[in-house]
Amino acid sequence: MSFKKNLIPRKMYTRKVQIVGNGTVVVSLPREWIRKHNVGKQADQIDEVRMEAIESGELVIHPPRVSYGLKPSKAVIRLQDTVSRELMDELIVSAYLDGYSRIIIRSNKKITLALRTHLEKLTSAILNGYEVLGETEKAVVIQGIMPLHAFDFERFFISFQARVEVLFKQVINYFKVTATENETLEKIHHFETVLDRNFFLLLRALYAIANNPSLAQELKIHTWELLDFHTVLLACERIGDLLEEIALLRASISSSLDLDELTKPILEDLELVQDFYTKAMIAFRRKDPELASRLKRIHRERKAQADNRWDEIIRIASETDPTMLVIQHLLEKLIAYSSQIASAAINRHRKLLAG
Repeated sequence: MSFKKNLIPRKMYTRKVQIVGNGTVVVSLPREWIRKHNVGKQADQIDEVRMEAIESGELVIHPPRVSYGLKPSKAVIRLQDTVSRELMDELIVSAYLDGYSRIIIRSNKKITLALRTHLEKLTSAILNGYEVLGETEKAVVIQGIMPLHAFDFERFFISFQARVEVLFKQVINYFKVTATENETLEKIHHFETVLDRNFFLLLRALYAIANNPSLAQELKIHTWELLDFHTVLLACERIGDLLEEIALLRASISSSLDLDELTKPILEDLELVQDFYTKAMIAFRRKDPELASRLKRIHRERKAQADNRWDEIIRIASETDPTMLVIQHLLEKLIAYSSQIASAAINRHRKLLAG
């Protein structure tokens, strides 16, 4: 294959730099580029271009309405219209997933420091690629600073699923220690928080593709795969939550008990569940229906076995620590979500054949 056929010659423009006063420098944009991207077409609309400084020293200008998943318009959330902070948070996340480039939180009175701190934490924890870039007495502006074309969806997705594997290993290692380690719990919590950020960024990319199919080619994902990726992302995010919950339950077990003996079967089961998850993700990425089908069969057999031994599990838990019963229940939910990933792999393969 010749790579020369794929090369698109770049047009070069020359512009004079104009100094307009007070150290301000102005450079005009090429008329052809302005017409192509409809910049400044509407008199009542203020367009914004995004500028990206790269390592070579070049300044790349991105048009305001390209198919990068960032809408040029803004989403305004008025605090007097929200009945609770939880609703405000949901509206902000919804605007983020919808691809608005700017989210403005307005109030008819002064915004408190506590609320400003909360908005910064929400942005840092969930809104990957966004930052609080402007504040007034009665408004906070959250701005998108990274267009979706700036990252490789497939590579980012692989990194995301690998992070879930790392979280599995962290929780498994936590079960191997004989004492509660707050540092380990903090590390697990931090890792799960990063996982959530990556989850929302990938989910936002899927929403953008659904609203603008031309973006699919830029992000190297087919539109017919959207539902399957959505299923997998939700399953992975829930698995991350469950793993952190299992670690917290492990920390609550009484130190007076023989932890090594008590957690040994849980530890062995957790390692099996991690292996199941890893193989399910391999089946999805490779579109391997045979592997996925085997995994679903294993899940059905395991579920039947678990149903038969719940009485024994309850007896052991009542004699030792009831927490063990809850952990066992969460393990079954972990493998159920992993089985959903296997189902998505089969569905993705079927759509590939149909396509």
